[in-house]
Amino acid sequence: MQVFQDFWKRLSEKDISNSALSLKLLFLCRTKMAWTYDHDILLCREILVVEPYRLKAGTRDRGQAWEKIANNLNSNSTDCRFAVNQRGVRDRYTILEKAFKRKMASEERASGIAAEVTELDQAIESIIGRSEGAQAEIARSEENRKKQTEAEKETAESVRTMSMERLAETREREIGEGSRKRRRGGVQSLQMEFLKEKSGKEMD
Repeated sequence: MQVFQDFWKRLSEKDISNSALSLKLLFLCRTKMAWTYDHDILLCREILVVEPYRLKAGTRDRGQAWEKIANNLNSNSTDCRFAVNQRGVRDRYTILEKAFKRKMASEERASGIAAEVTELDQAIESIIGRSEGAQAEIARSEENRKKQTEAEKETAESVRTMSMERLAETREREIGEGSRKRRRGGVQSLQMEFLKEKSGKEMD
């Protein structure tokens, strides 16, 4: 970090005027943001507003929701300043949730001890509850979509089978009609030959 800071001091005004370069160096030189209790409160409030947990994990929409949270925090007008990105806010909430669950498990083991419930605890508990409900809804939707896809596939297969059966029946009928025509034609030929032969004998 000191290397980048020294390099920044040595840059000329012309170099600094290059916006792309200056932004990149500012990013490198900026120290890591220190999370405080107030930061965590604002993060959880923003999560409850944007509700990224209502979107399927691993999707682009879910990532965009976390990106929106980061942007909203970075542009907030309070005295609590942020310098975060999508991954930063997501990772921070993961840390908070794990810490909250450890705290709850510890309190359950400690009998007769009334633990203090903070605003942050209430916010995280609310996020966990809503997230579990949303994930259950997503799972039901996925299951219903899967069943619908399977039903549509079975219907298409049934229609295909019926079409093949009709085609087979049509071909069998055509073959049968062709055989009957050939048999009738053979009988008629025999009859004609018999008449010709009989007529020849009578003339003799």
